[in-house]
Amino acid sequence: MLELDCHLTKDGEVVISHDDNLQRSTGYNYSISQLTYKELPLLKTEIPLDFIPGRSFVGSEDPKERRFTLLRDVFQEFPGIPINIDIKVDDDNLIRKVSDLIKQYHREEITVWGNFSDVITRKCYSENPRVNLLFSMWRVVNLVALLYSGLLPFVPLKETHLEIFLPSIYS
Repeated sequence: MLELDCHLTKDGEVVISHDDNLQRSTGYNYSISQLTYKELPLLKTEIPLDFIPGRSFVGSEDPKERRFTLLRDVFQEFPGIPINIDIKVDDDNLIRKVSDLIKQYHREEITVWGNFSDVITRKCYSENPRVNLLFSMWRVVNLVALLYSGLLPFVPLKETHLEIFLPSIYS
């Protein structure tokens, strides 16, 4: 399963990027939402990996390969591969556009989406309940409480996927 994070450009394109701010990946201190897709700067040829201090991802020197990837391009390139989409910001337009792309590419059965935030995850579900849903952090806490109280078998769950975060990425 591919895991990726989405953001929305000023002109409404859904791009793949972990960070909303472009400083780490491009060297320019802009938010993705401030720029159109064509205005986005090229990715650096070497990007530091936050979860492995002192290590970097080394990419291509080719400018064509250093553009930000559009979600629709990922859907076209990997039509049958399950994808986990983290909706990184609370933006109704982003949620709607991602849902539209999921429907357009007939991916509702092989896509899962949501966020750490319960607000964003609930908005994803409201926008398209046919897409598989991640547990938000609040719902994980709720799930554990239901498990230990013995009530879990009696409570319906709309979430379909539980994502376990690696402690090493938070140290």
